[in-house]
Amino acid sequence: MTIGTALIGIGMLVLAGIVVTQPLRHKAALPEDSGSSRGSDYDAALLALRDLEFDHQLDVVSDEDYARTKGQLMTQAAQALEQQVEARSQLDDLIETAVRTNRGGTNQPVTCQHCQEQLAPDDNFCPQCGRIAEIACPVCKQAGTPGDNFCTGCGTALHGALNFASVAEL
Repeated sequence: MTIGTALIGIGMLVLAGIVVTQPLRHKAALPEDSGSSRGSDYDAALLALRDLEFDHQLDVVSDEDYARTKGQLMTQAAQALEQQVEARSQLDDLIETAVRTNRGGTNQPVTCQHCQEQLAPDDNFCPQCGRIAEIACPVCKQAGTPGDNFCTGCGTALHGALNFASVAEL
């Protein structure tokens, strides 16, 4: 064996080492997810439980270690699941608050423009002065009829958007 053959062999070995370790270096260079998701914590605990069960069936883990580790992993999974439920509950509360706020503008008390009597949303006439209800869209001002729920011009909900005119004006 000559020196040239030895150098070629060493060069090929170095090249093979670079090619083999390249995927490992790229994986390490990927950015880590700094804020671990609650869902991934739960999933990770379930995967760890599955692996522990598999290792126990293969007798890799003793019964004592299995029982202790399983208890710890079950606790971690339960805590992660509780955090998920709490986060979903908070999100539901935020959505419900936004819906109530959005609907709150249309459920304000309606009063007669002539006598200022408070009217129910279902009233077609003012009980104080007898004027008939004319529904007008608050967005496009298109006139509707009593009992309309939505504007025929733009589709806006008409609940609480009552304007009152006299019978003579109609």
